[in-house]
Formats: sequence, C-alpha cells, structure tokens
Amino acid sequence: MLWPLSLAEANQISFQELREASNYWWLRSPGSGDDLAAYVISYGVVTEGGRFVYRSDGVRPAFNLNLSSVLFTSAAVGGKSSGTAGADALTPVGTNSGNEWKLTLLDSTNYPYFTASINGSDSVEAGGKIKIDFSGAKNEANEYVSAMIVSGSDILYYGNIASGKTAETGYEITIPAALQPGNYELHVFAERHYNDNKTDYACQPKKLSITVTAPATVTPAITTGSLPGGTEGTAYDQPLAATGITGIPTWSITAGTLPAGLSLDPSTGAIAGTPTAAGTYPFTVNVTDGTNTATKDFSITIAPASTPTPTPPPTPTPTPSGGSGSNVYSIWYEVIKGHGQTWAKGSGVPLAFTAKRSAEDDKTFSLFRGAEIDGTTLDQAHYTATAGSVHLSVSAEYLETLSEGTHTIRAFFTDGFAEGRFIVQAAPAPVPASAAPANMTRVTSPQTADTNVLLLTISGVMLLLALAGLRMTTRNGRHSR
Repeated sequence: MLWPLSLAEANQISFQELREASNYWWLRSPGSGDDLAAYVISYGVVTEGGRFVYRSDGVRPAFNLNLSSVLFTSAAVGGKSSGTAGADALTPVGTNSGNEWKLTLLDSTNYPYFTASINGSDSVEAGGKIKIDFSGAKNEANEYVSAMIVSGSDILYYGNIASGKTAETGYEITIPAALQPGNYELHVFAERHYNDNKTDYACQPKKLSITVTAPATVTPAITTGSLPGGTEGTAYDQPLAATGITGIPTWSITAGTLPAGLSLDPSTGAIAGTPTAAGTYPFTVNVTDGTNTATKDFSITIAPASTPTPTPPPTPTPTPSGGSGSNVYSIWYEVIKGHGQTWAKGSGVPLAFTAKRSAEDDKTFSLFRGAEIDGTTLDQAHYTATAGSVHLSVSAEYLETLSEGTHTIRAFFTDGFAEGRFIVQAAPAPVPASAAPANMTRVTSPQTADTNVLLLTISGVMLLLALAGLRMTTRNGRHSR
C-alpha cells in the first residue's frame, strides 16, 4: 500500500485498494472545521470533511520536515557525546545501531553574527593544539561553541569546545592524537545543545580547512646533564628528566651505587636524601615505560662535612656613660679570651671565657648580672663567675647537653653585654688497646703496697746474708794464719 500525507497526494492515487489499511490515518490537510482534519478510512476512501482531531485511534502523519534545515543527524541516545566542555572535548562519533535519530537543525535567527577563523597556522600535529578566534556566541544555559572534524561527508569527531563564552581570541582546540595525517575540515558553530532524544539548534557552521601531520618522533633520552655534588650530612634533592617516554615511567639504577643515604624515586626520578659518606659514586640510571627505554651514566661527588668556623663577635655598641662634662667617653664590653675555642664532648673540662669593660675595668665584676647561651638564660648552677674583669667557667655537665656545632654565649652587665662564640664537637673515638705503641710494656696487674713491702723484705734478707758471708770469710782467714 501507499501512505499519502495530504489530500493532494491521496487523491492522486487512483486505485482505492492502494490506500487500504487496518485502520484509518490522519492527513496533514485540514477538514471542514477548525477542529477537523482530513483522513483516509481503513478501506481506502479519502474523507475531505475530516474528523475531530481529539480522537486518538488513528495513525498520526509524519511532520513536514525541510531537509535543508537539518545540519546533521546523530543517534537519539549518546549520538552527540562530548568530553567535558573545553579544549579537549573532541570525541569520536559512533555509529547508530538503532532506528531513532536526534536532529541538529539550522537556527538562522539566534546567531546572526557568529564567526570563527584560524589564528595562526592551519597545520597541526595529531595530539597537538590549533588556535581559533570566534565571536557572536551566547552566554546562556545550554549554549555552547562546538566543533566537528569532518572528512568528506563523514563526521569523525564532535565536542563542545567552549561553554559560557561569547568570544575568544587564540582559543586552543586539541586535535585528537588518533586522527590520521591528512586534510580535514574543522566545523565551528554556536549551538543550543540539549540531552538525548531532544532536538538541538545551531548556526551555520564555519568551515575551516586544517592539515593534520604525524607527531614528530622523539628518541627516548634522559635529558638531565651532570649532577651537582653534595656534602656529607647536608640534604640533597635532584630531579631527573627524560623525553620520548610516553607511558608511565619507571626509574631504576642498573649499575653502580648511589652515595650512602641517597635513593632514587622509581616514579618521579628524583634522587634525594642526606648523604652519610664522602666520596665519588658513579652509577647508571634507566627509565622505561615498557615500550621506550633510555639510560645514562652519572656520577655524584660527596664532600666531607666541614668544621664550622665561628663568626666573629659583633662590634660592641659604645654607650656614652663614662666621665662627665668635656671628658665623656664611650663604654662597651667584649670577650677578650675564649672566643672561637672548641670543646669536645666527653672531655670533662669546663669552658672558660673572660669579659672586660672598655673603661673602668674594676667595675666589670660588680656590674655583672648573668649569662646566656643561644638565647637561653644560664642557671648559676652551670657556671662560676670570678673577678678580674669577669671570668666565666661553664660546667662540662651543661656543655654535654648542647648539640654539636657553633654556639653563642653572652655575659650581661648593668650597662651592656659581651658576646662570644664557641664550637662543640663530638667526643673523639676511643683508641683500642691493640693500637698501643710496640715499645710500651703493658702491666697486667697493678703494683700494690704489699708487693713493695715484700720486695723490700727480700732485698734486706739478701743484704744480711751477704754481710754474714763476708764475716765468715774474714774469720776463717784469721784462723788459718
């Protein structure tokens, strides 16, 4: 059978049987009243007077569609998919496996001034970015600037490249990395975009010609130059960089060793830590993403930790408090003995300093008010102060509580202070017994007082015996004579 859609079409079919159906259907032509529409009875008779349109038992006619207003079609569900609105929104257009379609229709009235053009080069690598200028879009709900990559009559990619923007200059669009090299059209247009199963409306797209080239081949390589040296006991942090590793990188040491205390992060490629031993350490670094691999030889030199040099005490600030009238003179305090000295942990000896007044030194001790080390007031139990300028003696017990390094001591007076610095070092390593000189005789048991008495007693006995022998010899000689 045939399905005419209007009275004119229905009356052109001369054979009634060609219009027969299981039920009547409506025509798009009006009937004899405002609420009547012409229809075709099930056995094929055309009724021009019409039937009331509120009836729902007939077949509805197709709408009168102007095909020139259809910009493009897509699947009714998921056909116009887009990534998050923005430069990277272009996504592949799938095929419609069903029989329901979504239409994007031309709206020639709402976007009268929309325009778009290429900004700069029209050649771009796949995966790269191309710049465009556009204007005349709308900043309203559901309004977007969209783009399509078209090859011939095939739409390959679609996406909402901007939202809430009426105009942009130099706006970047990411060309999909999977797009094959070739010449394409980039269609840019403003549209009112709704969800699935709803009609969209757009202006006439601006068709921009672009050339897509293959990405440049990058040879995998570690691009970091030589690595800086470090210092024993000082934190070290140096990142490594590479090109041509397109996947997730994995870093490793394949030969040699890093300085003790340093390690290589397998994810970031950073060498970090605190070196604990001086020396030069060569090693080989490898980075791979499973497909691309690069290696490079490096060397890190770690310098030994240096003994800190104390900074000189600050220049005393003179205080104009001495003398009177035309004989006024400046007064200050300074450490004249003990600045810059080094004290070793475990030595058990106190640390001595002498502070002096620049004038009227006989007042120095009477004006002394206390001391501090590194800004902490020194309890009197930890030092002694004696006259003769001011002699400070800091106890070894307190010094043992200080960290290794440079420290500052201050002696406070009623009218000023004196400042000096000193260094605390670690206790020296003990000398093993096996290291004693060869010409030294080791005593395995101590000499006691009893031992000395015994030796003296034995010596006395031997002397008496010698004298007795001498007398016997003399007597025998006389007797023989």
